[in-house]
Amino acid sequence: MADLKQNAGTEINALSALFAIALIALLMIPFALVRAAAGEDVIARASVASVLEGGISGAISALGGAPRVQPDRPAGERRASTAVMGQAEGGLAAATVKSQGPRAELLRRSWPYILAALTLTLVSLLVIYRSARRAVLGLVKSQSELRRALEAAEHANNAKSDFLASMSHEIRTPLNGVMGVLHLLRDDPNSNDGGLLLEKALESGEVVTALINDVLDLSKIEAGRMSLDPTPTDLKSVFDSVAVFFTAQCRQKGIVFELDVAAGVGWAMLDALRLRQCLFNLVGNAVKFTADGGVKVAAELREGRNGPMLLVSISDTGIGIAETAQAALFERFKQADGSTSRTYGGTGLGLAITRHLAELMDGGVRFVSAPGTGSTFRLEVAAPPASPDRAAAEADAAGMPLIGLRVLVVDDNATNRLIVSTLLGRLGAEVVTAEGGAIAIELAQVSVFDLILMDIQMPQMDGLETTRRLRASSGPVARIPIIALTANVLHDQVRSYRAAGMDGVVSKPISPALLLAEILRLSGEEMKIAV
Repeated sequence: MADLKQNAGTEINALSALFAIALIALLMIPFALVRAAAGEDVIARASVASVLEGGISGAISALGGAPRVQPDRPAGERRASTAVMGQAEGGLAAATVKSQGPRAELLRRSWPYILAALTLTLVSLLVIYRSARRAVLGLVKSQSELRRALEAAEHANNAKSDFLASMSHEIRTPLNGVMGVLHLLRDDPNSNDGGLLLEKALESGEVVTALINDVLDLSKIEAGRMSLDPTPTDLKSVFDSVAVFFTAQCRQKGIVFELDVAAGVGWAMLDALRLRQCLFNLVGNAVKFTADGGVKVAAELREGRNGPMLLVSISDTGIGIAETAQAALFERFKQADGSTSRTYGGTGLGLAITRHLAELMDGGVRFVSAPGTGSTFRLEVAAPPASPDRAAAEADAAGMPLIGLRVLVVDDNATNRLIVSTLLGRLGAEVVTAEGGAIAIELAQVSVFDLILMDIQMPQMDGLETTRRLRASSGPVARIPIIALTANVLHDQVRSYRAAGMDGVVSKPISPALLLAEILRLSGEEMKIAV
């Protein structure tokens, strides 16, 4: 780009110089003509003066004084007058002859100037034309190169997105089987040692899942495609789930976890998943970097300029953050100390993603910290009031919230079908499975289902094509709610699922809580669940 600018500047300077030369050349022509005109004027004036001088001299010499007008002049006076006129005519003729000679001489002398000016003008115009043509061709070539570079960049970006999608699918699919089995085993009676091992395995799986989510979220942020899904959210239940998760970790480390939620914190319209993600990032860092003392989470509602704001304060008594590292703390892949990547682990993505999510929710993240005394992070997000979600409230009150619900699970992976059907069966649902899209369409035509859980990547007929054919059917089949269960959850992919006719998306590895929440969300709109 710098070379292009330099070349363009050189061409502009050259054209400017040529225009100046051409202008000077054009001005030489009127200059030569002015000289010629000036010379002719001098000759004319000399000729007129000569005429007048000759006539007057002749008159004075013939009459010996001033001429007089008389009605009847004598013959001698007429002869004197005739002599005067003859001398005047002779003077004019002589002046004419004299003027023709200098004019021709002047034109002869001016002709080289005129010819040189015309030649220089033509040459300058020719050079200007060739330079302009060369500059235009250079710009066309540059635009072609830029267009090819842009196409290459877009191709590379698409390749990166495809790689992320492929990586996500390849990692999530086996991880879904591992975590699904662990979730099921955790609820079965087993020994204390077995339960501890299962908890450790689940924690490890959650770490891998969080890492994959961070990478995908970063990709969405870079592409400007991060979006929110606000729903009525019980803020107290969100904080309770955070407390349950981190209380066990703090107990293992020998530190104290404290939660203080103000009385006014209730239901709000916001993205519960993204709020929970921010809290897990901030509280997780506080627990990770605190070896003595404890971690305190306090939440309250305050009135902001545009409505109620949820203010969450996360304080710890950990190692703190050096002043030199604070400026870059929210940058991607940055950590307070390079050695912490070995001592404490982490990718350095959590805080950058948290700040972006907070700003997306009309808030922000601030902090104060000092080495050796701990840190306090303050998360602020918009929290407009919302009415309680009746379906969620009923589900909380019921031990088996999906009793009476008939669900068709479509997945080509036998392990995934087993996990989902067992999970839904424990929640009270009646489950039928299909290993492909064609079988799913046949079952939907002959049986009645309240919900379909659809995998996306399947051989022969994928989940998108299966959904399109179901939506194109007649009767109640076309209106069955469909939830995508997939490891491919990039923004463009989710949008394609919606365009195909799907009503919701749950990512793999499957979280039982998120799956139930998505089912309950749809239940309030289209499904009837017997409780």
